[in-house]
Amino acid sequence: MKRRFIAAAVIAFIVGGGAWFLLTRISSEDEPSSVENLQDEPNVRIGNVELLEYGDDGSVLYKAVASAMEHSQHSDTVTLNSIDVQVALEGGANWSLAASAAIIRNATSQPETEERARIDLIGDVHVVNESDRKPILSLVGRDLTYYPNERILESQHPVTIQSESATFNANSFEFDLKSNEFHLIGSKTNRVEIEYAPITVQ
Repeated sequence: MKRRFIAAAVIAFIVGGGAWFLLTRISSEDEPSSVENLQDEPNVRIGNVELLEYGDDGSVLYKAVASAMEHSQHSDTVTLNSIDVQVALEGGANWSLAASAAIIRNATSQPETEERARIDLIGDVHVVNESDRKPILSLVGRDLTYYPNERILESQHPVTIQSESATFNANSFEFDLKSNEFHLIGSKTNRVEIEYAPITVQ
């Protein structure tokens, strides 16, 4: 009698375990996979990174130094935190584009359209051209866009540009890093303001 009870208990346990296994497997198949649920999450997170972008001729377009990088495979975007984009041009001009964050789209693939390669610099951006470690021109604005192939920097937000001789304020601008020329754009209510530095007599 005791043996029959043990055998019956074992059979019941096996049947119950098998039924539980089948039910849990069916329910797990009905749920979307964890890959699909996390497809918008960054696939790669790296701290203290240094990126080098090369042009078609093999020259270095820029070097980006950041405290952290996140790459999303789903959207193919790279987000960089505390970034400093360093651009060295012919003739010795060295530019530094520093921002709290930046986004690079189509990081590992080519866009289907003729979309220009760009870096979106988020928040307050400080742009400095240094010569012999002395800033000779500084630019402060918000949400700037840099086009590395053309060496063009632009923004549709207010900007302040300061040189050794004057300070310029405008609602939007386009800046050519190669020629060191900028186009300032005002509005009907706020024109471009220019404040010249006082001439110092030595």
